[in-house]
Amino acid sequence: VYWTGLLAQADADIKIAWRTGPPADPVPTSNGDMLGALTAPDEYNVVSYVPQISADQLRAAGSNYPESITRRYVRLPETTPERVLGLAREITQAALTPYDRAVAIEAYLRTFPYTLEVGPPPSGRDVVDYFLFTAQQGYCDYYATAMVVLARAVGLPARIVVGYTSGEYDARSAEYIIRKENAHSWAEVYFSGFGWVEFEPTAGQPSIDRLGDGNATGPPPSLPAGQQAVSWLKTSWRGLVTSLGGQVLIGGMVLIALFFLWQVGEIGFLHLIPAPKAVSRIYSQVEKASSRLLPDLPGGHTPHQLQVALTNRLKGAHNRLLGKVFSPVDSEIEAVVTLHVAQVFSQHLPAKSQIRAGIRAWSRLRWRLWLANGWMR
Repeated sequence: VYWTGLLAQADADIKIAWRTGPPADPVPTSNGDMLGALTAPDEYNVVSYVPQISADQLRAAGSNYPESITRRYVRLPETTPERVLGLAREITQAALTPYDRAVAIEAYLRTFPYTLEVGPPPSGRDVVDYFLFTAQQGYCDYYATAMVVLARAVGLPARIVVGYTSGEYDARSAEYIIRKENAHSWAEVYFSGFGWVEFEPTAGQPSIDRLGDGNATGPPPSLPAGQQAVSWLKTSWRGLVTSLGGQVLIGGMVLIALFFLWQVGEIGFLHLIPAPKAVSRIYSQVEKASSRLLPDLPGGHTPHQLQVALTNRLKGAHNRLLGKVFSPVDSEIEAVVTLHVAQVFSQHLPAKSQIRAGIRAWSRLRWRLWLANGWMR
């Protein structure tokens, strides 16, 4: 299910996944910790609540965060480089409120040039450290990740959000047309009394304008049809099919994995660049994503050794962790490795159909490796 603002109502049956149980709230998505929603129809109507919160109100929100928020959204890995933490303090040293700290971080990151032509970090290198101090350019995933880490480093609850930008408005049909190239990721910071508020750190994307006169709409008492501060968003999402074949059972709740949407922009990019470069990019990213999962893999390994080791590692998690999520990895890894071998060692370049098949396999394998790196360390 796709919506703007806060999901309030839908005209179809939907299944919602919560990181924590929904609160007793007329619009639980305004304060709950919602991961995503899933529905069967290809076309549906939703009602979204779009709060208009002023900068003045956010400055006055303070830092009295719920324990459920700080427990999850302020923590950073112990391996976060010290110079990343120091940069966060330097950027925000003149900021007097949590909101001003978030704005300072957002403004700093927007000075970095936007580009899709950025290589992956070296093996073992912290991604945010690489973006901030070496590459100093990138695409939305880099910006959003960096903002979340910098925000948490100065005590702000922050998270990454993935989805789509508004696309193009079609005046004839009175609809917004959303394409895969509109895939995007951004950051949200939690403010007491208002919940999650979005920030746009990516250069090239329009900045977020906030009201400055102190007028805002707070959480609504209820959202019947036609109530003010509610906007209709009609969506027609034909052909938007997720690569997740099923649902993942975690701790008794159904986890709908919408977080993989961040991959769409990268996959679209692979279709645009020359085929040899796309194949090399895919294989290098497989090696990078495998480095944490296969610490004992020898440095001079062959593609076949990588294929066997990675397949065994992920298939070994099949029965222990995530049900059927990792069951198709053998064919996906084989497709990617075979494509790489054909390009490097064959006298003939891979056929276009083989390249397209390899990109499709990588689009599915990519999020599985992302999951594995998060849950199998």
